[in-house]
Amino acid sequence: MTNKQINFIALFFLILGIFVRFYHLDFQSVWFDELFYILAASKSSLKELLDIHFVDTNPPLLTIIYFYWIKIFGDSVYSLRFTSAMVGSINLILIYYYVLRPKFFRKEVYFYILIIFSTCLGGVYFSQELRSYALMMLLSFIYLHTFSGIILNILEHKEGSKNDFIILAITSIFISYLHYFGFIYAGLGLFIIFVFAITQKNTRIVLMSILSGVLFLLFFSFEIFKLLSLKGGSINWIPQPNLLIYLEFLNFIFYFLKGKYFIYFIILFLVLYTYSFLSKKILKTTRTERTLILFYLLFSLVVLSFTFFVSLYKPIVTARNLLVLIFPILFIFSYLINRIVLPNKYLMNFIIILFSLYMFYQYYSDYSKPHKTDFKSLAIVSAEKEYSDFILYSFDKVDFYNFYGQKYNKEKKVIMLPEISKQNLTLLPNKFILLEAGLLGKLADDQIHILKDQYKMKNISFYGSEMKIFTRE
Repeated sequence: MTNKQINFIALFFLILGIFVRFYHLDFQSVWFDELFYILAASKSSLKELLDIHFVDTNPPLLTIIYFYWIKIFGDSVYSLRFTSAMVGSINLILIYYYVLRPKFFRKEVYFYILIIFSTCLGGVYFSQELRSYALMMLLSFIYLHTFSGIILNILEHKEGSKNDFIILAITSIFISYLHYFGFIYAGLGLFIIFVFAITQKNTRIVLMSILSGVLFLLFFSFEIFKLLSLKGGSINWIPQPNLLIYLEFLNFIFYFLKGKYFIYFIILFLVLYTYSFLSKKILKTTRTERTLILFYLLFSLVVLSFTFFVSLYKPIVTARNLLVLIFPILFIFSYLINRIVLPNKYLMNFIIILFSLYMFYQYYSDYSKPHKTDFKSLAIVSAEKEYSDFILYSFDKVDFYNFYGQKYNKEKKVIMLPEISKQNLTLLPNKFILLEAGLLGKLADDQIHILKDQYKMKNISFYGSEMKIFTRE
């Protein structure tokens, strides 16, 4: 393809990627983790917000951003999720810029990354969630490019730019205050630079990496002490590392666990590369590209190995936490695919375009289905006219239910269900609704049995949540 053709197709996928990130932003219900950020950011003061984070594993940067965002733009779901969609779109625009003006790799590598990232599950889904992952991916991309420039300076025995280390230090601090995996990613990247600079006897970069590391640790020291004091108590739900976690992470990029044809695309890529390699029809690449791909591979393996061994002691690895590695993996994949030489030079571009469009189709084929705990449906149904005289209870986290409840029925608030016993049943109203979300704990079976003695119970289930409707004659 000519440069103009590549640029035109890249522009199409840029527009498509931005569109799908903003499409129906408030369609899916906000769920447990999103509500945590919303309610924390809705506190009346910054001190109250920080008090919440003093006892939580999440760093406070995203909540602080939402705190000021809510003051200006309000707390509607669309407004809050707009921030993630905007960040995801900026990420696409940045990749598109490198398609137009490639820096370390040839144009086609950035072209493939843009096409895949525009429609991949991780890129789209987490740009429509009110959490840290969209911004974490953007900062990881910026960090990776700065990391690449420093690695090349070491390789070429150059002194290195102060600006690169300033950008690296600032990006490291921000990505760390978004998520503790950001801290691991940034810290291990800086460690790789330090070790490589020592092996190449580049004293200036050794000193600059030490200075950047000291500043980085100083700025993040409070969060380190906080995590150590919490002993990871609030992330006990994370399982021991297993193959499914890593497959799910790859699914965020290549979506091969969804749709019967995805695996055929992956097999096709492997067959084509093997064929090109064995027939010695492999595109020659520059020393710069080969070096960076080796370092991206090393970087990814170091992060994966470190987090795996930590997780053997205290599980921390989830598929979405590994999204910090999405761009090293995409660069490696796109570089390898670009090396394949086919009889028709346009064929690989066509396959990648088809692959991306197929991901787009599969994602939106079941977009109307709830993806997480459905607080929104609970609020809508419980606000219907037939339940106007029912008291609304929940077993836990009443503020989570009231976020949507107050939007659909301002006259009624969800209140905490008192502890149930045979002696206090007479204190309960004749009609009430118990709202339950799967992540927030179920009402004990023995208490349900107590209620059934005097009440008729009707159950309405949603995705990850349910309404128990109790009536007593």
